[in-house]
Amino acid sequence: MKRIYQFIFLLFACGNLLAQNNIVQYEYWLNNDYAAKVQTTISPVPTFNLQTTIPSQNLDVGFHALNFRFKDSKGLWSSTLSSYFYKMSLPKNDNTLVYYEYWLNDFYNEKQTGSINNLQSFVILDDIDIRKATKGTNYIHYRFKDIYGQWSSTLTQDFYRPIEPGFTYIVGLSEVTFSNTTKCADIYEWDFGDGNKSAQVNPIHTYAEPGAYEVKLVTKNKMFSDSIIYYPEIEGIKKISNNKGGNGGFASFDVYGGGLDENTVVKLIKDDITISTHTLYKKEPGIICAMFDLTGKNMGFYDIIITSNGKTYTFENEFEIVEEGFPAAWAEIEGNVDYIPGRWQTYKVNYGNIGNADIYGLPVNLILSDYVDFEFLFDLVDNVGGESTDIKAPENYVKLSTLYGTTYNGKMYSFLIPHIPANTSGSFSFRMKLDGFGGTNIYATVAETLNDIYFYTQPENIESNEIFGYELIDSFNIKKESLSQQIRDEIDKSFKLSPTVSRKSFVNFSKFPYNRLIIFTLKSDRVKRIALRGIKF
Repeated sequence: MKRIYQFIFLLFACGNLLAQNNIVQYEYWLNNDYAAKVQTTISPVPTFNLQTTIPSQNLDVGFHALNFRFKDSKGLWSSTLSSYFYKMSLPKNDNTLVYYEYWLNDFYNEKQTGSINNLQSFVILDDIDIRKATKGTNYIHYRFKDIYGQWSSTLTQDFYRPIEPGFTYIVGLSEVTFSNTTKCADIYEWDFGDGNKSAQVNPIHTYAEPGAYEVKLVTKNKMFSDSIIYYPEIEGIKKISNNKGGNGGFASFDVYGGGLDENTVVKLIKDDITISTHTLYKKEPGIICAMFDLTGKNMGFYDIIITSNGKTYTFENEFEIVEEGFPAAWAEIEGNVDYIPGRWQTYKVNYGNIGNADIYGLPVNLILSDYVDFEFLFDLVDNVGGESTDIKAPENYVKLSTLYGTTYNGKMYSFLIPHIPANTSGSFSFRMKLDGFGGTNIYATVAETLNDIYFYTQPENIESNEIFGYELIDSFNIKKESLSQQIRDEIDKSFKLSPTVSRKSFVNFSKFPYNRLIIFTLKSDRVKRIALRGIKF
């Protein structure tokens, strides 16, 4: 059996020769046997691709040199170039791989090795420790050994080390000192969260107001980009979100600032009257929500007293208790009424509470016709509503046969906005892709709020809907499997406190800011819709 080696060379005319200089001849020979050289004349060209086959059946097993050079049109020969190769003994047809090794850059002494179970092909799938890789281009070298003890040529793969972004910070009164701990980056882009930016490596930034700021560091090098976010906080109170509540129930307001957490104390004080928070929770960095039970409280203006990290902040006559009112929920949908079939479009549902009492649990429903094919993705709920929830799964929608007394085939997607303070609003978005050109409607509606859902402990002779062994006074239909164990435990707890049929047990849904219920009840006077029509090009 003969072994034929094929070599391909590409030679460019030397840069210091005149532009009209060309290659006119080449020659090559093996080892030191110049007498057996092969010499060929070619048509003058500035560059030449040499492709030829060289018989190797008469060569011994071992290393050999292939030497070649080129002559230009002025009769000058180039320097001799040499390429080395190893001729192996011919393996048998049953040759297999038994071993491999690889190493990073020049760290051969730290090579990783492994056995191969007599395979004719093998793929290395290992996690590589790149802590010793440099910031620039690095190389991984690897080779394989066969059953005859012969190593393959060393193969090399280059890579650029990924970025490891990071930073620390020290907060002063209003000044934050940032220390960049990023590895393997060349460019640094800081966003301090207050509209200011910097390209310094280790910047110092002064904030004009207290609060928790989202500081984002974007790092880049030749090949990669990565980022990291932290929330340094400047202590103090920035603002209060709401300054009014009715004395017929619960009301709340958000406190914006820095250094705020669940240990912050918030009180309403008027003369000798002190109203402490009923519930306080942290919405996100720099925002806490303080809820108060204002039932039967004296009307008038109250001071807001906030104590955080040993400091007390007073806002005189900042909150007013007014005559008893009711929560008043609303919802509307907005987006482009023209859609292009097969393309995703984003729609927005706005919701809010224009009453002077808080809403604890507002079901918001989206209704879509079943006669059009659509795909539906729920993207997010803003910080008023809580975390985002995926509601596109079949178990998360309700099949409708009627809508407000009229025959209607459609799907209704429902989810809970857990807490909406008085006089506040929020929104969420979703994406939808429709097929076909027929028009359709998208409805956005709110159901009854859950503030006043009560449970009887002994529901004899009561006509209402069942929920895991308990009965609802009002005709709400709730999928019990969508209730978390935390809510079930709270309901059980409330029954222990009110064991008789004559007493109703109230479940405060504001304690569960990130749980979703599916509610089937609709209110026809609060429905909003947009009519969609498909367009053609």
